[in-house]
Amino acid sequence: MLQEACTRASAAQVASHWAAGQGLVSLLRSLEDAFPNLLGGALDSEVSRWENDFAALKSEEIIRAYARASGLLQPSRQRGRPLAIRVQAEEVLKQLVRARGETGSWYAGLDWSRGAAAAAAAVQAQRAQ
Repeated sequence: MLQEACTRASAAQVASHWAAGQGLVSLLRSLEDAFPNLLGGALDSEVSRWENDFAALKSEEIIRAYARASGLLQPSRQRGRPLAIRVQAEEVLKQLVRARGETGSWYAGLDWSRGAAAAAAAVQAQRAQ
């Protein structure tokens, strides 16, 4: 039990540090690099095209990538994996859920010179409709 508590505390700290100051888009883009053992490349194809054109990024694409990632990180999908992986997946999922709820900050932590400001304005316009 003590080992699980230590593992959980460590995983929570790592996930919190990873997510600090980042919005949902930035977290989804960096998820595979930061935690390669969790998804095994399953999200790369969805977010790789986000690299250069934030202005073309639609909220539906973000939500689809979030749904894919959160589905793969669910505790029921982690059964049979080592404790450290299961706990890390749970802590990363918590950060993604938090970021998903902060819709006004989805683009936080991105390189704004690459078009994220236009994308953020487009998302705000979609919400206003």
